[in-house]
Amino acid sequence: MIKKRLWLWITIASILILLLIIMPTQSQSQAGSSYDRGPSGYSAWYDWLATENISIKRSLQPYQDLTSDSPLTLIQVYPQTIDSVSTDWVSTGHTLVILGFTAPASGASFSTLQPTNVGEVRIDSRRRSQGDQTKILLGDDYGAIAWERIIGKGKVVYVTTPFLAANAYQNYLPNYEFLAQIVTEGNKPIWFDEYIHGYRDSDSTVIQSEKTLFTYLQSTWLFPLFVQLIILSLLAVWTGLHPLGLPVSLIKPKPNNTLTYLQAMAKVLEKANKPEYLREATSKKNLDK
Repeated sequence: MIKKRLWLWITIASILILLLIIMPTQSQSQAGSSYDRGPSGYSAWYDWLATENISIKRSLQPYQDLTSDSPLTLIQVYPQTIDSVSTDWVSTGHTLVILGFTAPASGASFSTLQPTNVGEVRIDSRRRSQGDQTKILLGDDYGAIAWERIIGKGKVVYVTTPFLAANAYQNYLPNYEFLAQIVTEGNKPIWFDEYIHGYRDSDSTVIQSEKTLFTYLQSTWLFPLFVQLIILSLLAVWTGLHPLGLPVSLIKPKPNNTLTYLQAMAKVLEKANKPEYLREATSKKNLDK
């Protein structure tokens, strides 16, 4: 019985794990989106720009397809590493702002307040850059936190933390103002890259491609095995809760009155020190048989 209950709990735990796998979770590609209202999103900063009369648009297509009569500024949060194509794109006069550029961890404290001309900016990261920087925009003794590099007629601004003006920093206005100061330099049209976060422009409707492990399994040969595992788990739970067949009642043994009589008499005679009577009664009982 104990072993059956153990297997029952193991099966239930397996089903819960499968449900967690199927449930969609926020992926790395969705973190940092201007649509995201979670702590790592940029929806609050995006809305704040409107209150400051700073125009910004969302890009739902690859940056190469952005059409503009003049150079523009593109903001990317958690992008892939800058490649040769984006370098060529920047060199024509565009500005690319990368939030979350990979840099090594330093000996700096995790949480610091960095002085700027708009106030103290809070940085929650130990990552600092010691590489080639044309101009350091924010940094300390451990290295650069934000810097820019000139590429042709354009430039790339790198920021080590992806959360510079995320929703989690709504109470730190200098963070919002500092990022706004970076993206408004040059008075170029400002675009927030949502294409890299899975948002697409299809018939003027925003479509987000939400991928889970379940949707991935659907496209592989593992999906039938996955379905069979779920079915077997459900059957195991059903079997544990509802055993197959009708319940079997226990058969009560028939009472042996003779044996009960002899045992009771033996106890009485033993206390009365009359064992010879017990032998005589037992002999008569055997003769009767």
